[in-house]
Amino acid sequence: MNLGLGIILFDCLVLHIFVHMKRNKLHYCLLLLCFSFGCETNDEPLLPPASPPAEPAIDYRSAFCGDFACYVKRWSYWSGSYHYSDSINYFGYVEILDGTDSLLMIRYRPGIPRYPCENGSYQGSYIKPTLQPDGRLRYAMNACWPANERFEGQFWGLDSLSILVGTDQNGDLIQGVRAQ
Repeated sequence: MNLGLGIILFDCLVLHIFVHMKRNKLHYCLLLLCFSFGCETNDEPLLPPASPPAEPAIDYRSAFCGDFACYVKRWSYWSGSYHYSDSINYFGYVEILDGTDSLLMIRYRPGIPRYPCENGSYQGSYIKPTLQPDGRLRYAMNACWPANERFEGQFWGLDSLSILVGTDQNGDLIQGVRAQ
């Protein structure tokens, strides 16, 4: 029984006894003491205890993140053959994009992109691909890319990656090795 309800019932009983019976006041005091010490209380909280917060799940993308030494070679194709421009070495990084369940930000080149897009850039400096648990990268091309876009990307283990991004005519070949 709830302690508050027990006290209310007890008070009603005592009032009833005083009103209807004209006996010795000592009996009433003894009765009051018996009820006061004989009431059983329930010490359980009114609300159940809150369960401890669950530990956050480990994001599989975390193992792929970090600093990478990137070797970037820009290429183009014309007159039936491939032509390569000077390569660039850059300390880039791979990080998780907050608020997403599978996107990464891969910065492979300094500066701002020539043609920025929502999910990366055409001839740019970063890309935001989707990472699958097996290390393969997927990239959702959008309207700012030419119709003949190309993308291939994959992590080789946790410490190296390769990405080909561009069009049928030009693009970037990116090789990355985890920086020690």
